[in-house]
Amino acid sequence: MKKYNNFRHFSNYVAIIKTTLSVLFASSKKYFILILVLSSVMALPDIINLIVWQHIIDQIGSLLINDNRDYISIIYLFFLHFIIVLIKLIINKNTNYVKGIYTVLVDKYITNRTIEIIDSMEMQDIEDRRLHNDIQKTNDESTVRSIGILNNIVEIIINMSLFVGTISILASYQVSIVIIIILSIIPSTIINLKSMSKLFEVYDKRYEKTRYYSSLKDMIVTYENFKEMKLFSNISFIQNIINNILNK
Repeated sequence: MKKYNNFRHFSNYVAIIKTTLSVLFASSKKYFILILVLSSVMALPDIINLIVWQHIIDQIGSLLINDNRDYISIIYLFFLHFIIVLIKLIINKNTNYVKGIYTVLVDKYITNRTIEIIDSMEMQDIEDRRLHNDIQKTNDESTVRSIGILNNIVEIIINMSLFVGTISILASYQVSIVIIIILSIIPSTIINLKSMSKLFEVYDKRYEKTRYYSSLKDMIVTYENFKEMKLFSNISFIQNIINNILNK
């Protein structure tokens, strides 16, 4: 049973990723591909810097051991390092700029799709609380979570590129170091996948209560309701309900 639940959670997670990617791609094919390309390029400065620092350390070692007075090579390598850092900064700034535009496009796409779905609803659908939960989730969370998943994908691409570059350099020294590094990643990967699945399960289970308390809070702070609230002295009553939900 436990294995079945784990498989079901993993299947749900894969389905969410697949759906999110389709939404991201449909929002703007051009910006989606551009961000993936920029993400791949972002890892290159770090990989090149690893090689540069390898040469810097070799040059310093040669300077200390052989009493070599060739300071020009070390100065040149440090200058190259700062140039690479500057290039990385420029790439990061451009990537963040593109992501800012893309976030608006994703929000626009999700908003339009939500409005279209609401417009196609029948009157009897209004009574379906699960449908309202889904609509509210889409309205409140979809853009943020979609961009969050995109950021995770970007991080994976950057880290994988950097990982491959680092492993290639380390493998030239000792293969056993590479094996230890790969084995050390496996436990944290499994834990992260399980914790993400559990977090989504808790979030989904709590959402209806969260939506209820948000509605109550909005009702209290809305200007039009203030006179009625004061007249019937029910602000403290609603406050107690909100606190009970938050405490649970």
